[in-house]
Amino acid sequence: MSNIINFQLSVFCNKRIEPTSEKITDLMKEIKSISQMDFLPNIINGQIIDMMAKQVIKVSNLSFATPDQTRQIIYMDDRIDFISNAVDEVFLEYEKELSLAEALLQFVLERDSIQGNRLALNLKMICENSFDGISPFAIKLCKPLDYYIDKPIEEWSNRCNTRETIRLGELDEVLNVVTSLSMTQNISTAQKYVLCHIDINTIAERNSFRFSSESIADFVAEVKPIADNIKSNFSEVSCYNE
Repeated sequence: MSNIINFQLSVFCNKRIEPTSEKITDLMKEIKSISQMDFLPNIINGQIIDMMAKQVIKVSNLSFATPDQTRQIIYMDDRIDFISNAVDEVFLEYEKELSLAEALLQFVLERDSIQGNRLALNLKMICENSFDGISPFAIKLCKPLDYYIDKPIEEWSNRCNTRETIRLGELDEVLNVVTSLSMTQNISTAQKYVLCHIDINTIAERNSFRFSSESIADFVAEVKPIADNIKSNFSEVSCYNE
């Protein structure tokens, strides 16, 4: 069995949201109405370097987070993210987070007439079982040189990317389907786990701003079976440690 520790649904967009007091107040009410949760506002200060003008421009972006910091909505200059994080080993409920993210991003795009040019879903999960010494899964996956076969594997990683075509509205869209597998360690217990990071995103080569609020539901419906497949397979193979 695998446990989800991080979830993220993202829209890369072309419209910056100014963090005015009126905007913040309205968004807080509307977000709470949709999510049935309190999201508190925060201002993220940053800088943009304008090489042509030889200037450093200060920018302020808006974000909202639940009081326990488990969920965030982050408005950046060129993207909007809904992020969930597991806290104190209380792992995420995948279906619940996906449904909430879909509803909130649909609202955000529709409210401010925002168009996106890329969409992305990210999941991070760990295998429920810890690994002590040599992991057969790691040996099989990494296919190390003979030198490593009889030795404990302290660190390893593997990354695969393929492309798949889906239908969003009236357009065919091409996805990157990226899965990264690596070994991670709990700092407090020193136990080692297999970490799986799934990143499904529309390719960067197509950069027209063609995604509206209606595209979010279509994207989720198309990529969820892909993520489910990888998630299920990871649970089956990674937790074998005999």
